[in-house]
Amino acid sequence: MVYHSAFNGVAPADIACGCGIFGPEHDITQEAIENFKANVLVKQFEMKGPGDTTMVYLTLFICKCLTELNMKKPADAKAAYNVLNVLAQQNFSAPGDAEFVLRGILSAPQDSTERDRWVNGFKKMRAEIATKLAPLVFDADGKLSKWWLMFAKYKFMGKSL
Repeated sequence: MVYHSAFNGVAPADIACGCGIFGPEHDITQEAIENFKANVLVKQFEMKGPGDTTMVYLTLFICKCLTELNMKKPADAKAAYNVLNVLAQQNFSAPGDAEFVLRGILSAPQDSTERDRWVNGFKKMRAEIATKLAPLVFDADGKLSKWWLMFAKYKFMGKSL
């Protein structure tokens, strides 16, 4: 079952490259984390609005986060946050770049201003994912949760960042 974004019908703060850049009153990062385990298993995802396009990118970023955590094996949530925060702040490709994985799904920016809005919006959302995901990937015993890390092997829509 695919979970579409509840924010498809909500006006985003901005739209850049077909993605909704939502303000803090619309917590799309939390929605992406909550729907991740179900959505990561799908091979096709029909976009029904700007919330879905945003959630698709965030789902791919969560996959990348889990892969990184699986490789680095941090000892605790604080160390996991440090790993994920570094990942969130790294330079990343954007719509219009030749290596951007969602070419054909997201529109290329009309100009450098739109590209900057997309990059800045997603840099903030990537940082929010790092903050929220770090404590979730540890079980009650303080060990990395196999129930989260097992999803590191999946490629959402056959793609990876």
